[in-house]
Amino acid sequence: LLAPANLALAPKGLAPSTKRKLQNHAAYPAAASSDTEDGLPSRGRLAFLKRIITRGDIRGERYGSTNNSILSPADAALKVGVKPTREASKETWQRAWRSHRFAMKYLHHFDSVQPTDSKLALACLWWKALAGNDLRSPVYDCQLSYDLLPAGTRWIVGRTLCRFYPRLHHANVEIRTSYLDRSLCNAINSIVEESAGKERQNIRLIVMGGGYDTRSFKLLEQMLMNNRTAEHRGLLLRQRRRLGRQRLSQSTPKNAYQNLTCQFDLECYELDLPVVVEAKRKLIKSRLLRRRPWLKSFVDYPRLIEADFNDLASTRQTLESIVALDKRTHNIVVFEGVMIYLDEGVPHGILEMCAGVLEGSNSTLCFADRLENIPGGDEDAARVEMEKTGWTLDDWLSKPGLARHMGVARL
Repeated sequence: LLAPANLALAPKGLAPSTKRKLQNHAAYPAAASSDTEDGLPSRGRLAFLKRIITRGDIRGERYGSTNNSILSPADAALKVGVKPTREASKETWQRAWRSHRFAMKYLHHFDSVQPTDSKLALACLWWKALAGNDLRSPVYDCQLSYDLLPAGTRWIVGRTLCRFYPRLHHANVEIRTSYLDRSLCNAINSIVEESAGKERQNIRLIVMGGGYDTRSFKLLEQMLMNNRTAEHRGLLLRQRRRLGRQRLSQSTPKNAYQNLTCQFDLECYELDLPVVVEAKRKLIKSRLLRRRPWLKSFVDYPRLIEADFNDLASTRQTLESIVALDKRTHNIVVFEGVMIYLDEGVPHGILEMCAGVLEGSNSTLCFADRLENIPGGDEDAARVEMEKTGWTLDDWLSKPGLARHMGVARL
């Protein structure tokens, strides 16, 4: 394996410098490590070889192969209508990750709110702002996420610069954002269609681990756009015209929310850790409402509730108090990137708990997370896991990354 003649066994696309290192190591094996008595290479030599070979490996090549049920980045992106992530080595991804985490404290150094980056919630806000400012993306949000960022530093992910960023972490988050946006809107339209337009439907959105996400405001603003008699609709229309989305070609992918019907009433609840809830309240009050004044008339929206999902008993009480307000309301529960941070056994338990509390109601589950007992992206395993928790899987899609399982389920 160490012989120069056997370099063809190494992964394709090795950089010349990597090949030279392998050749030097093969030419002077004694300088690197000594063989064991049975003639096999020592652990140090194998570790060195593995480190050298995988350094130039493309991260996405691990997915979509015959022995991996997780879709490749290109296939997952194609399914949801976004551009694929960049083909880059694992080291490049890790370097981008470290650089972004390092930049957080400087981006918010003069921020009066000083929001916490609990479980990467703040990093995800910047990634979503980056994707949300891309006029040619289906997750374009008319600067909603952007309006939660501090004035002095947010320009670095503005419309002018966002297209120059390599498609790494923010593009991976864009895949799950696009999937959830589309699934949520499809669920709402299905609820309205089932009523055959006889009466307005009441829909309750329950976001489990909302972080600094703006999905509830995306829904609200689209409802304003659809309602010609809504107060402050004119302000919203002027903002949309100023951003110039309508000047793009007809081939521009539509935002999923543009397909929404207006025949429903909406209430929204977001549950998260106390530090995140407190910070989001400040961000909404000090930034979002000031920059988007047409939202000021919606008092206590969304309703932010403190919760620790590792405490299932307490979370159950909170969820029961929400559902008890009106049992005739259609419930849509959303999980996005929260189960990956929960204790072992809790992801399965919280899905089972949600099914128990919502039993007998018309409820839908939309998720982009990591389910338990599913090491890869196997749909059959996902269907079994969901049935054990009381849900019936309707749709399934896998993608690379931690939050690799995306789907829609119903009771």
